Amino acid sequence: MCTRPCFGLTVAWINAVAYGIASIGIISVLANKDFMNQLFADNPDAAKVLKGILITYVVITSIMTVISGLLIAGIIKRRAKYMRPFVLVSFMTVTVGVIMAFVNAFVSSDNRVKKFFTSMLAVGIQCGLLYPIYTLYKDIQEENQGTARITH
Repeated sequence: MCTRPCFGLTVAWINAVAYGIASIGIISVLANKDFMNQLFADNPDAAKVLKGILITYVVITSIMTVISGLLIAGIIKRRAKYMRPFVLVSFMTVTVGVIMAFVNAFVSSDNRVKKFFTSMLAVGIQCGLLYPIYTLYKDIQEENQGTARITH
């Protein structure tokens, strides 16, 4: 049986590695100018737009790699403040996921119900994965506050 710290570390390491690999992959695509030129030989404006999108993804995946690293440090060192960025980003991601589920369901012209329930299933799975980390965060936060009261 995996404890919450074990589960949290597993999720954090998977996130850190996945985001790190994504960053490296996107950087390698951006570095390969021949590929970008061949892909958009007919439309250089589209190449500029794609390059901007890819650079944005590099920034986001790099930040998420750092945030996942902070989650790892927070669990190992039992410091809630290190875990806080991951928890906040997770709440924002779930909120955006719910909003996008409704938007996609009402904007889409076909398979509205299927798209809505598929999106909500993804949000549900995400919540199921994040709940143990959130409860661990709250427990560690309570420990940290108890320690702070004792030392002062």
